[in-house]
Amino acid sequence: MSMLHRCHCSKFVLFELISVLNGFCTRIVGMNLSFISVCTLLPALVANNLVAADVILVKSSKPGQPSAQRQGEIVDLLGNQLTFQGQTGAVEAIPLDQITEWRTTWPAAKEQGDALLAEKKFAEAAAAYGRAREEESRTWARRQILERSIECQAAAGNIIPAAEEFFALVASDPETLGWEVAPLAWRSSDDSNLPGRAAQWLKDPTNPARQLLGASWLLNGAQRAEAVAKLQALAGGPNKKIATLAVIQLWRTRVVAAPAEEPAQWLAGLERLPPEVRPLGYFIAADGLARHDQPEQAALTYLRIPILHGRQRALAAEALLAAGSQLEKMGRREQAASLYREVLTDYASLPAAATARQRWEQLATPAKQP
Repeated sequence: MSMLHRCHCSKFVLFELISVLNGFCTRIVGMNLSFISVCTLLPALVANNLVAADVILVKSSKPGQPSAQRQGEIVDLLGNQLTFQGQTGAVEAIPLDQITEWRTTWPAAKEQGDALLAEKKFAEAAAAYGRAREEESRTWARRQILERSIECQAAAGNIIPAAEEFFALVASDPETLGWEVAPLAWRSSDDSNLPGRAAQWLKDPTNPARQLLGASWLLNGAQRAEAVAKLQALAGGPNKKIATLAVIQLWRTRVVAAPAEEPAQWLAGLERLPPEVRPLGYFIAADGLARHDQPEQAALTYLRIPILHGRQRALAAEALLAAGSQLEKMGRREQAASLYREVLTDYASLPAAATARQRWEQLATPAKQP
């Protein structure tokens, strides 16, 4: 890909552009360009598609009107806010909920990762995203790539690498929307190395994100008491997202003993929270509803995960299985079979697929008549 096509108006690229234009203009008209004159020319170059600009589509303030397209440079993307420099040089911070789409130029390795992710080759995609981070110089873009890598590592069952990458993401952007793909526990793991690493995370004295994930993965093990104590401390801490996720983790300790009305209260509370912290809460609330013989409400709650939070792929696959089980309880065999087929189609490489195939084959056998 040429220098011009990869240009993001960084100082490095500007200086390269100055050198190119100086040589060109000196040969043509004997003119020598300054940095200021190049900055003056850049908007014209962008407008004529000679330099690849970032593009954002911003919602219109008038109902029914199409989004406005703007060209320029994405300067940063932190939390739920995008900072954008337009062609006039003006810089503005725009809430992400006001942006319907944004486009930029990515390294080839990132495009390869996206293609592999679409093919559900998670380990290969994670490796491609790793190469893309090395090729990408923009900090905000590296964070976006890192999010994709975390998603792939977790889907491939590589919890430790996913967690370490997640800690790097949170260190760079504490308010990241990437909390949606945080590799938190909802079941035990078969990785024999995970308890030891989780214990290290738990004991980190200065990093609440590490403490949260450590406690999460130790909650069903021998260090349960220590994990519960840490989650209770985090639940009262200053970081709202971590506090909320700590509370949701503590729900796991109450699913069995919770009174019938409590899972419904959890569910109602989730709807008031930022979307990125909800996925695991939906699963735990649905487990609670299922235990209290509310199969229809449980199934609907499980299904929120693959519908709204499909990036949590392992969780989404398990949620489809669980929803199918609840539908079977209600005698809705065809609907349950449809969910099991969805697991086999969309999550074929994940552990849930083996169970889905077994259940689907059982449902394919005609039910015995009484």
